[in-house]
Amino acid sequence: MNCCVLELIKEVQYDDSKREAAIKQLITIFEPKIKKSLNNTSFQNKSDLEQELVLKMIEIVDKYEVDNTINIFDYICIDNSQNNV
Repeated sequence: MNCCVLELIKEVQYDDSKREAAIKQLITIFEPKIKKSLNNTSFQNKSDLEQELVLKMIEIVDKYEVDNTINIFDYICIDNSQNNV
């Protein structure tokens, strides 16, 4: 299952039947970044901090306003029109 992050966020927010699977996939996607960010953390704190980061990520996904997000193509059009002025 290789979905984009935005689609997974929509599943978390709007589809209760897919919420748990989408959260697990988001965690899997971001796990390398989370682990890398913990490299400078003492061993005894790594597990707790990793759990906190995952919980924070889930909280942010729940609050993320999908409908108010501009897609990349609209952004490029806006950026190009401003540069042509």
